[in-house]
Amino acid sequence: MTTYNTGNPLGSAAAKDLYDNAENFDHREVDRTNETWPDRLGVSRLTWYGIEKKNERAIKEYGWILTESFQDGADLTLSNQALLWKLPDGDGEYYRWDGNFPKHVPLGSTPNSTGGTGPGAWIGVGDASLRSALASSDSGLGDSLLSVKQPITGASIQTQHDKNAQVINLMDYDEIYGDGIRDDTSGLMSMKIDAENGVAIRIPGRTFLSSVPLSFTKPVTLIAEPGARIKLTSGTNDYVMQIDLRGPDGSFWGYGSHIENIIFDGGVHANDGLSLRGVIGGVFKNIRGTNISRSAIHEWWTQLCHYENIQCSNNIENFQITPIHGILADCEFGAGNDRGSSANTYINCTIEHTSGSGICGVFMSNCTFINGTSEGNNIGIEFGHATDVRNQSAGNTVIGMDLEVNTATDILLHKTTYANDFIGLKAGYSSPAIQVQGAYANNFIAGVCSGIDFDSTSHDNRIVGMNLLGNDSIIVDNGVRNTYEKIFNITSGVKKESTAPYPSRVNNSVAANGTVQINPFLSSYCVVSASGSPISVTSAAKKLDGVIIDMTIHNISGVDALTVNWSSDFRVAGWTSPATGRHRSIRFVYDANYGYWTAISMSQVDIQN
Repeated sequence: MTTYNTGNPLGSAAAKDLYDNAENFDHREVDRTNETWPDRLGVSRLTWYGIEKKNERAIKEYGWILTESFQDGADLTLSNQALLWKLPDGDGEYYRWDGNFPKHVPLGSTPNSTGGTGPGAWIGVGDASLRSALASSDSGLGDSLLSVKQPITGASIQTQHDKNAQVINLMDYDEIYGDGIRDDTSGLMSMKIDAENGVAIRIPGRTFLSSVPLSFTKPVTLIAEPGARIKLTSGTNDYVMQIDLRGPDGSFWGYGSHIENIIFDGGVHANDGLSLRGVIGGVFKNIRGTNISRSAIHEWWTQLCHYENIQCSNNIENFQITPIHGILADCEFGAGNDRGSSANTYINCTIEHTSGSGICGVFMSNCTFINGTSEGNNIGIEFGHATDVRNQSAGNTVIGMDLEVNTATDILLHKTTYANDFIGLKAGYSSPAIQVQGAYANNFIAGVCSGIDFDSTSHDNRIVGMNLLGNDSIIVDNGVRNTYEKIFNITSGVKKESTAPYPSRVNNSVAANGTVQINPFLSSYCVVSASGSPISVTSAAKKLDGVIIDMTIHNISGVDALTVNWSSDFRVAGWTSPATGRHRSIRFVYDANYGYWTAISMSQVDIQN
């Protein structure tokens, strides 16, 4: 700093220049704030304070001279000497002296005993404190000290701790081992709490042992690496894992749940692998059920769920116990959720070597199966129930599945099974014919099979363009109005068309006090030969709206007075029974709006037998 700033050359003895020199010398020697000052010629100069700071920075850039130790004693003369407070009684940190030199450190010292810590005293220069903070699990330390910013537009800055907490790994829990030897039950129960609170759980490809089954009552997300296995180790349990979203009284349902890449191993201690109740819109991929006694997947009232690569196969993993089913869609009547399963999609499932039906849709509607296989079972696909007519499987579509080597049949359709479509099946290899037992309005389109057997209660089923395997592959039709066209036997080269087209006829012989029952599922023409009087006419309980049935009554009783008693199912006016040796006919139509058969025409005269 200069007051007069004459600009006179170097060596000037002018009084003003001497005044300026004295002022500048004072700044150079005494200033403890500014590192530089301008001399009387306007040139920037370092103050002594500036020289000291410059030297300190240079020393630090040169690196530390590491010296041992507080415990052993030392004499420090340079500001870049760092003294170790060594372990185990120290913290393993290096300290530099920020005060005056030389600095004597007596034997057996600590930083606090020889000046303390902080500016003007000992200052830590090592990484021990940082390492200690990073290794700490205390709140605000550890991964909370690291920041993360993703390389995306508008990315926010967050700590690594918050980033890690967004997805939790099962191995993050205490008492989780995943070695297939030690028990993981406690850790799994802790995971259950977080999963039900919406935390997505990642599961490594290890084996986790549990002494009790896992049960969730809220939607969960469990995404595993291939090979992850949850295995039961004790007890007799209904399932390995269950998701039940029906609510406390069992009458509601819930949306969601996403499970991938988990093997549910019952360890012969469970009926089902994964049990689902009241689940809508769930996603279940790459799931295997093994060592269970009933079914790999057991559904009770599910809807709009997506299944992909579901496995239950002795070829993939040897069974310790053989399950009855691979996939079971069931119903609990009277339990608040008696709706079965609907609108689910099953893609590329592998079901093999079960003791019952690989895929069993007891109560299933509007579901779709695409590709995959159900083979080597007793039955490939079974829809409906043999005795309980409350169950129904309707509107399902099966596309391109491989059904073969099933002992009883590739497909079994029970009564109250209707409007299902089977398209492009690869069926029939080393399997008996498809069995249609009371089912109706089902379609079999293209593909191959070893034949189809329609029983007497089946009706209105249609087969179009299927190919039959083997010389003995045939269509057996004892039903009503079943049609088949463009059927070709690959082995024999024979084309098969319907041989029992509608209408069909049934003959009835009835004695005095006998009863005749008309059944639209058995025939459209009912012939009665009455050898005595009176006779009664009734109707089967199950009827079809708008169906027409013709009846002819032959009087072979030997008397003219033949009495015909029509049940309450019929509305008949103006009927006259035929005289002996004669017959008359009558036509009925069924009106479902009113619930009875109405006579719409009848013979006015007798016809000779």
